[in-house]
Amino acid sequence: MYSKGMSSPMSWFRRKVIVSFKSNDSVALTFDDGPDPHHTPQVIDILQKHNARATFFTLGRQAELYPRIVQQILSTGSEIANHSYSHPSFSLISNAERLAELKKCRSAIGTSGKRYFRPPFGHASCGTPFWASLLNYDTICWSADARDWETDDPNAMLQLLETNVLPGSIVLLHDRIETARDAKFFERQGMLEALDRFLGNSVLSFKTLSEMFASYEAIESDWDRHFPKNKRYLREQDMQDLIRNSP
Repeated sequence: MYSKGMSSPMSWFRRKVIVSFKSNDSVALTFDDGPDPHHTPQVIDILQKHNARATFFTLGRQAELYPRIVQQILSTGSEIANHSYSHPSFSLISNAERLAELKKCRSAIGTSGKRYFRPPFGHASCGTPFWASLLNYDTICWSADARDWETDDPNAMLQLLETNVLPGSIVLLHDRIETARDAKFFERQGMLEALDRFLGNSVLSFKTLSEMFASYEAIESDWDRHFPKNKRYLREQDMQDLIRNSP
């Protein structure tokens, strides 16, 4: 377990990602791959409707395209963090490329960006948390997933949220989808409906990661550390088969 601001041995810091918190009443909401000029403002409206806040793991390229939406996120009490500049698998790029992606995104989102990093696809193997820590980033993954990157059914997403989101969860959602197996999953209306219904029904408090770190102890995991080298080719093929969204 880990508390923000506590010193940790480098051997611990190198291999762990944060996946949840020890809380009885609060949840960290997170959104990946944005900002999106159409869907992100709708997410913000839903959050405000339910007095919820979130951490938006922003792609540097998207932040450069839509700086006003970044400012809208910040002005409503939510926060932004680093999701790389161009969304590569950190399992499949070099150490120098990892650092370059982090730095370029950091520059794009500016000084308001929090020092949290979510690896694209959740691929955190090959020392990714260690390399992120060299730039003073905590690597953040998740413990609850609506799988909104592979379904457009709001009922299915709502069921996953209601089943898997527990006090202390870090929830993975997407205000924009960077890659998918079917272009129809780029559409966010199903997620928006599920999010609105879920927040309306829940008795939990929905907070930013910074708020969670300030109040609760974080829990870590080895996550994708043991990605075997002999499966690298399969992961490369998997990445090549995905459809990439346009800005």
